[in-house]
Amino acid sequence: MRSILMLTAIMMSGYLSHAQWTPLCSGTSGNNGFVVDFEYYQDSLYATGLFTRLCGANTGPLAVQEGDEWTGAGAIPRDGHALEVIDDVLHVATYQFASDSNYVFRYNGSITSSLGAGVFCSGLDPAATPSIYDIIEYDGQIVASGDFNRVGDKDISGIMRWTGTTWDSLGGGLSGSLPGAPPIIYAHNMHVFDGDLYVAGNFGMAGGKTVNRIARWDGTEWWEMDAGFDQAAYCVGSYAGILYAGGQFADAGGTPVKCFARWNGSSWESPGFDEVILDDGTIIPCGSVIAWDGDSIYTFDGGVGDKDLEAMAPYGEGYLFGGGAFGQGYIAEWTEPEPPLSIEDPATSWNLYPDPVHDLLYVHHDHFTPVAYNISNYSGQSIQSGHLQFNQVPVGNLPVGMYFISILTEDGQSVVKMFMKK
Repeated sequence: MRSILMLTAIMMSGYLSHAQWTPLCSGTSGNNGFVVDFEYYQDSLYATGLFTRLCGANTGPLAVQEGDEWTGAGAIPRDGHALEVIDDVLHVATYQFASDSNYVFRYNGSITSSLGAGVFCSGLDPAATPSIYDIIEYDGQIVASGDFNRVGDKDISGIMRWTGTTWDSLGGGLSGSLPGAPPIIYAHNMHVFDGDLYVAGNFGMAGGKTVNRIARWDGTEWWEMDAGFDQAAYCVGSYAGILYAGGQFADAGGTPVKCFARWNGSSWESPGFDEVILDDGTIIPCGSVIAWDGDSIYTFDGGVGDKDLEAMAPYGEGYLFGGGAFGQGYIAEWTEPEPPLSIEDPATSWNLYPDPVHDLLYVHHDHFTPVAYNISNYSGQSIQSGHLQFNQVPVGNLPVGMYFISILTEDGQSVVKMFMKK
């Protein structure tokens, strides 16, 4: 199964093969709100979000899967935005609209309780809702982030840590917002990488320092990450020892980084694509989810173009995705079958060139002679096949995009490779 990481999109490793989506429940009849997060706890899968009904069951905003059914768990009184297991307890960050406060809740499998005081927005826009977006464990403490500037009777802004008895500020907290935008901090996502805590959002400052939408906490002090971003950052995560960020931004200190950025140790740079447009201008159609292995993009069979996805969890032989749209939820399973054809001898390799290709694709192997081919798209649809002549495959009539080519050799061996048509 793939090793992947959720950003605004998804990063992945492993081979690419055809897969399939199986909706488990969608629409408004069985779901009345967005699914935001999944988490495994005590060998069961939990879900939270902006719903009280999930897959036809009245669950409240915290649900647990029992067999093929979802049931309510924990009696959480507010909509949820994030789940995290810390010290064998399931923690829920709540995000209830039109509420004067929100809380971190704990669920131990039978009993629900709030953790300390609630968060508030004091003196801000009357429409502002105090919200907790994310919760994480860092350096032995529980840390939560969101939109707030008061916790109980304490002035704590944007991020808070649990001391064991009360919530306290983390290094002076987060403040400021995007010029010209509503006054929201939007500390949306956190990630621990190489011993430091990273936070992404809409804030302008951390601990009194100008950071612009993303900041690093080293356990003692806040640090900027070069010039930050010009617009909100929604998420931060790592893959293969490299830190990535995703969001609504287009610039990082003068460097174009449309929606996705990679940290090189001193500054942000393009990871090789933006808005699913490769550096060479190739547009990759996708729907709410992609995978990136550091070199190429996979679109999970085109994703789900009419919905947003935010929740993801390993599930069986694939992954479970959750999301939806306003007033409705969506849960679907994505499975990755075993490769339909055999893989080449690891001692030798097939060569496809040029890649990307414009007109003629050449196929070569040191020990096998290719005799036939079949080209299919990401949905598994066969779009061209034939016999190989002089190891050449004409692809000039194919639209720009990514394709699979199945190659058959004269001794019955077969292999699947991928190439890009420009």
